[in-house]
Amino acid sequence: MASEYFKKSLALITFLIIWELLPASGIISKTFLSPPSEVFQALVKLIVSGELWVHTSISLQRAFTGFALAVITMIPLGLLMGWYKGFEEISDGLIQAMRQVSSLSLFPVFLLFFGIGEFSKIAVIFWGAQWPLLLNTINGVKTVDPLLIKSARSMGSNDLSIFRKVVLPSSLPSLFVGLRLSATHSLLVLVAA
Repeated sequence: MASEYFKKSLALITFLIIWELLPASGIISKTFLSPPSEVFQALVKLIVSGELWVHTSISLQRAFTGFALAVITMIPLGLLMGWYKGFEEISDGLIQAMRQVSSLSLFPVFLLFFGIGEFSKIAVIFWGAQWPLLLNTINGVKTVDPLLIKSARSMGSNDLSIFRKVVLPSSLPSLFVGLRLSATHSLLVLVAA
């Protein structure tokens, strides 16, 4: 058991030793690669001073704001686009073209238009978080079993009732996948923002 644990830890220990020795020996400058001992000391200093928690909370606030804006705008839009075929046909080409543009490649454009403040950072997070949510919501609505809709219609349900009682519950699994992917994208884009 101990031998197996040591074998699994050997690669990590070797990596940390090499990482410590490369800057110490001067092969790689400390400017480009700080040794893990200095990184750990800086981490402890940031934790003790409370500075780490301040920066972490600000970053998470940015990510949450971008994600929340995506949820507020893209879920209703996705439900509309999935339910009304004409609305989706009109906007699908534009959406398919825009979703291909990477959030990171748009970051300089957002900086140019919105400045260096919080708004540009939240906007680029929103851009990255909106597409998985929108596309999964549309897909969830479009893939509702037509037999369920026909059955509800044959029982006298109107469109609003069908949407509330059949389409919305049936599309929830796909919508939650979109929420999970969107939250992941907002945290990934946060690193660059």
